[in-house]
Amino acid sequence: MNIFSVIIFILFIPLIIHSRDIQFFDLELKKNNLNHKFSSNCLNCHKDISVLDQFHNFECTLCHNGNSKSDIKDSAHKGIIKNPSATEHQEEKCGKCHSDDIKRVRNSLMSTANGIINTTRYLWGEQSSPDALFSTIKTEYTEKIPDNSTVDDFLRKVCLRCHLNSSGSKREGDLRSSGCSACHILYKNSGEHLHQFTKKIPVVQCLHCHNFNRVGVDYVGYFEHDYSNSYRSPIYKGGTPPKIYGIDQHRLQMDIHFEKGMDCIDCHNIKQIMGDGRNISFKYQVEKIECFSCHASGKEIITKVSGKRLKSPKYNEKRISHKKHKTVECYSCHSIWGAQDYGLNVIREDYEGYFKWMNLKDINIPDTQHILHNSLGNYGELYKLDSNKENFSGNMLPPESTDYIDNKLAKGVWYIGWLFRRWEEPILGINTRGKISPVRPDYQFYLSWVDENFNIKIDNDKKIFNWNPYVPHTTSKYGRGCYSCHNNLKTLGLGFGMIADNGSIENIFEPEKDNLKIDFPIEKITDISGNKLQDFIYPTASPLPKEIIQKLIRGSQY
Repeated sequence: MNIFSVIIFILFIPLIIHSRDIQFFDLELKKNNLNHKFSSNCLNCHKDISVLDQFHNFECTLCHNGNSKSDIKDSAHKGIIKNPSATEHQEEKCGKCHSDDIKRVRNSLMSTANGIINTTRYLWGEQSSPDALFSTIKTEYTEKIPDNSTVDDFLRKVCLRCHLNSSGSKREGDLRSSGCSACHILYKNSGEHLHQFTKKIPVVQCLHCHNFNRVGVDYVGYFEHDYSNSYRSPIYKGGTPPKIYGIDQHRLQMDIHFEKGMDCIDCHNIKQIMGDGRNISFKYQVEKIECFSCHASGKEIITKVSGKRLKSPKYNEKRISHKKHKTVECYSCHSIWGAQDYGLNVIREDYEGYFKWMNLKDINIPDTQHILHNSLGNYGELYKLDSNKENFSGNMLPPESTDYIDNKLAKGVWYIGWLFRRWEEPILGINTRGKISPVRPDYQFYLSWVDENFNIKIDNDKKIFNWNPYVPHTTSKYGRGCYSCHNNLKTLGLGFGMIADNGSIENIFEPEKDNLKIDFPIEKITDISGNKLQDFIYPTASPLPKEIIQKLIRGSQY
């Protein structure tokens, strides 16, 4: 063992020893002290059931149906509705008092998933526009997503487990209810919950859905590991540490607003979350709070969950970095890192071809994980410190996945993998407000499909590459350094590389060697003349224009 190996081993000893003690952000459930204002035979069995809240302190059967006068279980539970706030019961059970809220929520992005559905269908060539034509449910504006194409199958089985009309997957951290209760009844990561409503929604509740490498987990400093066994966290007693959201995470710098005690609802108001009744196609169309809403005057904030009082620092317009960057969004500089996932390969297989995935059993699709782990056992694990025995279950599960729209099992297992993934200072472009903003791939799809007879139906089919402006939730008190943008080719959208003596860009990656079917590096969105190389479907969004690129390459301040 050389000296370098010894140093690495010593550095990782604390991680190995404490790997089973990894803690996750969770919440504490506190039972309210409200007394039931009614009597019911239901309470003879459901002795520990809480009153929902002071406004919903009424007879159980008013919401849940059933027969509260019977003390026989089958009779008492006849016609019972487990979740009256679910989409199919909302109008009947909640609509008498909350009709406006129901209409708004039904058309909200969290219910319809309009952006995910229609953007993906457009990128895959299934519809001519990314505007909202289809939703998770039929609304007054849209039709329910069909089930007659490969992209519809992909959306239904992979992307749409988190809309409000579904209760999602049953993994640690993902457990929640659906409908109104998806947000307003708090769940611990284990699934434990109380029969109580609340408007005080903590970050952890939001993370039951927002736990992929998008906006959500970055707020608490999480970036999910890649899927290969070689990326797993430190090994202890023959296994990896406990996982949450299906996979373990890198622990990076969290957002300063989270560190100070702010929850998502302190910035994301009711209109943004629950909708305003309009048919929204994209998240940029939703009304949002801005940095200046608090920092222009240095206003005091009282947090909505904990009631903590915070004083926001006042924006200093005389600071040289602020004076010189009037056309730059605050978060372009103050986001300390951003998740950037490149080249999303999606593969559908309709046969039991699980062995070749043995080192990728943590592909972060719930049903795919379940099938691979339960079919293969620990076969193919890289580390078995307690024993040299491999445990192969021999029980090959059928190649079926959950359709989260119709809540049924359907033929086909989906696998996904990335060309490469980064947490870095974001690439910059122009957003829908005409300002300089972080941008990222959203997404760069390659599709393959092999049927049950091993026929290759689709072979590495490249789809439209799309980039969107976004707001990394990784705010830091301190801004990016000057040279993270000035003279930084990657930040300017020119790809990894250097400027040659003749002024041309010499990039590092050579896509033709990876069969990517493109003639530019996958992270490159423009050339030095400002010619756009990849698509931006949001109106006015684009890479940086030629004049800004050339100013920043010369090192001059913009």
